[in-house]
Amino acid sequence: MQKVFQYIQKYKMIEENDSVIVGVSGGADSVCLLFVLLEVRKKIPFSIQVVHIEHGIRGQDSLDDADFVDNLCKEKGIPFYLYSVDVVKAARDKKISVEEAGREARYEAFADAMERLNGNKIAVAHNANDQAETILWNLVRGSGLRGLCGTRPVRDCIIRPLLDTSRAEIESYLTERKIAYRTDITNLSDDYTRNKLRLHVLPYLEKELNGAATAHIAETGQHLQKIEAYMEEASRREAKDCICISNGKALIDTAIFSQKPEVIREYLCRFCLKEIGCGLRDIGSVHIDNLMKLPDLQSGRMIQLPGGYRAKRLPGQICIANEEEKPVEKAYMGLQEQELQVQVPGTYVIGGKRVIFTTEIYENQNIKEKAYTKWLDYDKIYNAVSLRSRRSGDYFITNREGGKKKLKSYFIDEKIPQDERDRILLLADGPHIMWIVGYRISEAYKVTEDTKILLKIQVEQEAD
Repeated sequence: MQKVFQYIQKYKMIEENDSVIVGVSGGADSVCLLFVLLEVRKKIPFSIQVVHIEHGIRGQDSLDDADFVDNLCKEKGIPFYLYSVDVVKAARDKKISVEEAGREARYEAFADAMERLNGNKIAVAHNANDQAETILWNLVRGSGLRGLCGTRPVRDCIIRPLLDTSRAEIESYLTERKIAYRTDITNLSDDYTRNKLRLHVLPYLEKELNGAATAHIAETGQHLQKIEAYMEEASRREAKDCICISNGKALIDTAIFSQKPEVIREYLCRFCLKEIGCGLRDIGSVHIDNLMKLPDLQSGRMIQLPGGYRAKRLPGQICIANEEEKPVEKAYMGLQEQELQVQVPGTYVIGGKRVIFTTEIYENQNIKEKAYTKWLDYDKIYNAVSLRSRRSGDYFITNREGGKKKLKSYFIDEKIPQDERDRILLLADGPHIMWIVGYRISEAYKVTEDTKILLKIQVEQEAD
């Protein structure tokens, strides 16, 4: 396909003597990609090696796909490498969707193959229809400009030669040349989110609104990619006077940062995260919004970001760094023998329970009533907080007027057995009990409309 060759040249996807690892599932897209690259190889000398990931989802059909690709590679004299992964188990273990687990498995296999086979490029078969699906999906689930750009033709070592080619063009290419391919029946099922867009939404748009809807959505992604590239470069220039990147940390001058236009501040946040190695894939609009609000909060406030990164408000600046700490864990000796001083964020084990402390921005969201998860007003905490059992003199606040009640009286009123009282975990600020775990919190720390930062505490049973 001359069109694909020109697309490869436009983005400099393949150069002389490259070692290209091609992901081939056996479906129409990837088989087309392999045959097109074999044609391109007649014009540009480079090596091809094929990787197939067998996901373990479709039983014999899945094994037959692997055999099909293996035989195709033997026929063409191309090295073939098989990776077998139990995607369903991986999804269950990681508590993610089967789709996401499959994606992770594919790219883990590609990374391994790159190292083992001395490859320098990975070619995957995303096409223009996939691009339209990606853009629509990002739009529906909530995305900024970056998500509406869709997939890039080239990202690091990953190349997508068919990204400007429609599924209809791919099938036509294979039909004309009588090239066989496999059909994955899971692509025809509504059980997977993206399939709903593929099977229902895009066909409806093309039938009822515009026959070229899919192409136009993909083209819009290309236009937005140009804007995104410009904004990234602009943010790099804007960063020079307010951001310092050093030793894996980003320091933001809040006075200068706050004066910049909102859209630039958003890109500066992403710039910082990218520069210090915090992967942007898991960064959502909520994380950027929270970072944008941090300059308005008092010094010492902190928010957590994916991957163990944290952003902390300091005097005159914000520091973003990876400060993932191991949980503070002590052997269970009984509550009476322990008192753990708490630092936020952090994870602690006491009395056979794991207690997790995190903070988040409060935006008037609904505070759920849960016995073992509580949200408190972080700004109302002034002293050192500890996890412990009851002591003489313990009390809590029962109402907004400041009425006090002794913990001992509360246990009596609630008819809690004597032998149970010493086993109840308490979150304490000195003798002031913030939370009687499993029961109630003190009104003094309750979330109100004036709350800015939430302290979230989760209590879980520690596994034996």
